[in-house]
Amino acid sequence: MTCFPHAIWHTKCTEAGVGRIVVHTTLSRWVMFLWREGSFPMFKYAVWVTLIILSVALVVPANATPLPPGIEMDFSSGLNNPGGSIHYAPAPGAVFSVTGAPIATVQQFPSFQFFGIQNGTLDFMTGTCFGGCSYNPKNGITHSSFNDGGLFQIFGSLPELPGDPNGLLISGFFDHADGSKIFGEKNCPFTNVTLNSKTGKGGIQGCLMITDINAQLLKDLNFPNLQQGKGFLAEVFFGLSVDRNGVWSGSVANSDAIILPTPEPSSLALLGAGLLGLGSFFRRRLQGQ
Repeated sequence: MTCFPHAIWHTKCTEAGVGRIVVHTTLSRWVMFLWREGSFPMFKYAVWVTLIILSVALVVPANATPLPPGIEMDFSSGLNNPGGSIHYAPAPGAVFSVTGAPIATVQQFPSFQFFGIQNGTLDFMTGTCFGGCSYNPKNGITHSSFNDGGLFQIFGSLPELPGDPNGLLISGFFDHADGSKIFGEKNCPFTNVTLNSKTGKGGIQGCLMITDINAQLLKDLNFPNLQQGKGFLAEVFFGLSVDRNGVWSGSVANSDAIILPTPEPSSLALLGAGLLGLGSFFRRRLQGQ
C-alpha cells in the first residue's frame, strides 16, 4: 500500500495490514505540492475539505457517546478530600449544620460515568432537634434526632458537560416520610447524628425531598422531563471536637448523597388525567359493542 507524504491524510500501514487515518496539522507541504503542480482549482477544493475535517475533529469530543436515560445521580466528595465546617450546640429545638463541605464529582446511573465538579460544596441544616438533644460527658457521645425540614443544597460547576451547569445544582430539605422504600422500610428513619468525642468521629443519616434540580444538569445528564426528586445521605462522616459546654465543631471527612429525580407533580397529574381519559374511551367502546 502506497503512502503519500504530501497528503492531508494518508493510510499508515501496520504490520497486521490494518490501516488508520492520520490527520496532519501542518498544511504547508500540501499547499506547496498543489501550487507547484499548478492545480489551483484542486487547491481550493483541498482547502475546503481540510477545513471541514479539522472542524469536525475540533467540535466532536472523543467521549461524545450519548448517555442513557438517567435514573440516579451520586454526588461525592471523593476519597481523602476533607473540608467544610460543622456546628451543633445540642439542645431541644437546636439544628445541626454543615457549611462548605467539598463535592468533587457526580456519577450518572446507569452509565456509571463520573463528571468532575469545580468549586463544588455541600451545605445543609437539619430540622429542629426533638430527641437526644444533649451531650453526655461520661461516655462522650451525642445521639440526636431531628424533625423534618431544614435545608439541603449542592453548588458547583461542571464545565466538561455540554451546557456547563453551574451555580445551585440541587436544593431540598430533610423528609423522612418521603424516603419510602430507600432503606427497605415504609418510611426512612428521622434524620439523626451520632457524635463521639473519644474517637473524634461522627456521622449523619437522613432522607431528602428534592424540590429543585438544575435544568441544564438534568439535560446534560439525560434526565428528561424531571425537575424534582428524592434522595438520601449515603454517607457523611465528620472529624470532631467538643468544648466544655458540649458544643460540637469540626469538618466533614467525606460525603456522598444519592439523588433520584422524579417527574414533577404536574407531570404526574397530566399522566393520571391521560390514563383516566383512556379508561373512559375504552369503557365507551365496550358499551357501544
